[in-house]
Amino acid sequence: MNQKLILAFILTVISLLFVTASRNDKPLSVKQIISYPVTIRNAGAHKLSIKVRWYGFGLKEKEKVEARLRCFSSAVTVKNAPQPHLFGDRNATFEVIVNKKNVLVECRTGTVNGGIGFSHRFTFLT
Repeated sequence: MNQKLILAFILTVISLLFVTASRNDKPLSVKQIISYPVTIRNAGAHKLSIKVRWYGFGLKEKEKVEARLRCFSSAVTVKNAPQPHLFGDRNATFEVIVNKKNVLVECRTGTVNGGIGFSHRFTFLT
């Protein structure tokens, strides 16, 4: 009986040493960009203004990001995409020309910094 108790104690001590030794890892730095809802405004005859806003953590205010907008319909034309920005800008505004009225349009927007970013899909009626 004593041998089993001693063996159990030794195995417990070894496993605790292993767990303690493996917990010396440094925390990973996490970078994340998160989107706010998209704002669409009428900017005149046959024009829309689409504003994309973002926030996040782990990125410096002066890190470069690229704001993108792509629409999957011939009913609209995106004029100024992609756009270079700094993470601290926290928004980008795109000009969209409306070619056809009363058409449901699906768009994808996002902000990218290297491999870090977000992608957000939305639809609207022209």
